Amino acid sequence: MKKYGYFGGTFDPIHFGHLNLAIQIAEICKLDEVFICPTSVSPSKVDASPIASNQDRFEMTSLAIKDIPFLKMLDFEIKENKPSYTIDTIQKLQEFLGKKDEAFELHLIMASDLWKDFFHWKEWEKLAMIAPPIIGSRFPEKISKLPVGHVKIPYQVVEIPLIEISSTLVRKRLKNKQYCGHLVPHEVLQYIKKKHLYI
Repeated sequence: MKKYGYFGGTFDPIHFGHLNLAIQIAEICKLDEVFICPTSVSPSKVDASPIASNQDRFEMTSLAIKDIPFLKMLDFEIKENKPSYTIDTIQKLQEFLGKKDEAFELHLIMASDLWKDFFHWKEWEKLAMIAPPIIGSRFPEKISKLPVGHVKIPYQVVEIPLIEISSTLVRKRLKNKQYCGHLVPHEVLQYIKKKHLYI
């Protein structure tokens, strides 16, 4: 049985924190492939659209993962110019995978800072049953329990040394013309420079 992961985000831009989370969870949980899915518009950020265009964010993410064989691009959301709900994307991915593998596991990958918001996502209980979350955390014992009164859902907490980087920090440093080679892959930085992004 193959095991897959799904890792979505704005990736504006993608950075080593994103890559570290995806790679470590894939290795620790023995996932065969992880699908990286840039979102078009996050439902939680409808009033704050991404700075870079859909195409630029897709290209930057592709450059960041091109040499990592088990990380795969997924364009289900980036093609849409509307808020993307994870449950809808996961169901599409489930259908896609079902056509090529008779039996498989699908997991939602997320950093610990998103876990508290997960219970406000569209159809979160259904989402967790379809793609049980794997949460990366430096302090797994601090991960909050499920809200009282809700059905028990499957989820897993993996202890990994998270890299404390945010896309907001990267954009701020780029705007201030500060060095970012320790935060973002070289080819992504070259793309940003070529396209004059975040200035």
